[in-house]
Amino acid sequence: MQNRVVAGRYAAALLRTAVAYGELDRVEQDLDLLTRSLAAEETLGRFLDSPRERPAAKKQLVEKVFGERLSPTTRRFFYLLIDKKRHSLLPLIAQRYREHADEVRGVTVAKVRVSRPLTPEGEAAVQAKVKALTGRAVRLEVKVDPAVVGGICLRVGNRIIDYTLQRQLSELREDIIAGTVPRGRRRPGWQAGVRATSTAGVRKGNEHQA
Repeated sequence: MQNRVVAGRYAAALLRTAVAYGELDRVEQDLDLLTRSLAAEETLGRFLDSPRERPAAKKQLVEKVFGERLSPTTRRFFYLLIDKKRHSLLPLIAQRYREHADEVRGVTVAKVRVSRPLTPEGEAAVQAKVKALTGRAVRLEVKVDPAVVGGICLRVGNRIIDYTLQRQLSELREDIIAGTVPRGRRRPGWQAGVRATSTAGVRKGNEHQA
């Protein structure tokens, strides 16, 4: 929790600088490049983590590896993290920066869990649904989760909209136990969850607060 708070402060400070210099998008791209590179290059990560290496040597390596691919704003910021021994927070900082940047752009982030990848048509349908709910532009974060049984599950802020067959079966079972569903009658939306799996379209689902 403490690391997330610290990362949020660094991200907010970087965002203010990026906005002032008109580099909101460029800095976000730089952070993504740095994060992916550090995750992929273990040697680079170990060198930056080493207490034996001086900050100047670490900065020289960063300059050699990334060169002009990083904007001056991002480079200075990362050097500051090295000096403060906070470079390990970069993934969290990048995440928090992206969240702040989306707020500045007026973009809503929808986290989507599906049993298999969405088609382009499916992504467009989900975006349209979330935009209709929020009235804002939408960026999807899609996660393929084998635990999802049919359909999709959306999270927008603290709102969860569950279109999964798994949830519909659970509610149907509860209704049967409670005696509220006559024998032979299916609950509305029973087949919608099945269709959502193959078409990735959005049907009337179950919505609740997280």
